Amino acid sequence: MNGGLVLLGGEVVFKQPVDREMAGKVIDICRERDIACVAFLQDTFQLSFHNAREREASEKIHIRFDRVGPLEGLREQDVFQFTVYVTPEEERVFSGLHDLVFPRWSPFFTDVNPSGTSKAAGIARMAEALGIGKEETLAFGDGGNDISMIEAAGLGVAMGNAGDPVRTVADYVTQTAEADGIAVALRHFGLIS
Repeated sequence: MNGGLVLLGGEVVFKQPVDREMAGKVIDICRERDIACVAFLQDTFQLSFHNAREREASEKIHIRFDRVGPLEGLREQDVFQFTVYVTPEEERVFSGLHDLVFPRWSPFFTDVNPSGTSKAAGIARMAEALGIGKEETLAFGDGGNDISMIEAAGLGVAMGNAGDPVRTVADYVTQTAEADGIAVALRHFGLIS
């Protein structure tokens, strides 16, 4: 959830849910404008409804959301991230909402998180909980929401399908996930044989 929820062995190391007033406003905008939206809670998620954009995105990233229903009942729960199915141009409908960030890693949608959360902050919190330094961390990523994490890790690895913005900040570019890119990188750095 882009650093908004950090778990270690099932225990919460850090959590920063979306402010409930702001979460309600995201839900309202999505309902009023007929925007498909996924709300991510600590142990579950819920998609507001399926539409063509959500289905196409799900096919491309190989994720299927099968819990579907109105998000109204989530107003009084801790939502750590929304994923809203809007183009970069359509994202402007959320511009009046403060204390939120919109990390985008797909042309089909953007994530919505509280300001101050990022995968870089999540890595730092996890390292602190483990009692290790930044130089002992390794991060893999392929999308725009991974850039801060790749920059913050001791070693940042871009997956083979990553775009130029991710590749530029990485210490190493590996193969795609389908070509066992994580194993390739771990072997490259001598972490596995």
